[in-house]
Amino acid sequence: MSKVYIAGKINGLNNYREIFKEVEDRLITEGNVVMNPAVLGEGFNYEAYMPICLAMLEACDTVFMLNNWKDSKGAKVEHEYAKLQGKKIIYQEHYSENCVTAECIKVPKYTTNADFYRNEGITIFVKGKFKLGIHPDNMENNIKALNDGTSKIAWDKFYSI
Repeated sequence: MSKVYIAGKINGLNNYREIFKEVEDRLITEGNVVMNPAVLGEGFNYEAYMPICLAMLEACDTVFMLNNWKDSKGAKVEHEYAKLQGKKIIYQEHYSENCVTAECIKVPKYTTNADFYRNEGITIFVKGKFKLGIHPDNMENNIKALNDGTSKIAWDKFYSI
């Protein structure tokens, strides 16, 4: 069971409560405990909401990023905060419809490895848990580091789960 915070755009959307509630219901059905910031009352400004939202996020081990999160100043802050805190981050666009828990991630299918590297980079999961991501903008340096042994990847941790 994961404790999941839902992050996404709220301001400017008339149906944000329905969007968040649909995801909340799905995550609960899968056995998770969910923090949904869309249940907060309306009428306060951004500066009043963010400390509340970050406290909600802090209580969780996982953050579920809705597809519209990049359109939200607050969700971008929540994303960066989650990364700094080492929280697990799940992106809606990669979330499988056949998941049983929030541990499932949908990996897009591409016709060639080149498409995968160019569009997504490399992501390694071990037993459903994220272990390593290599960003495509820095692929040449990442491959060089893996080949010459200068990468800081603790490979032994991949097998100690």
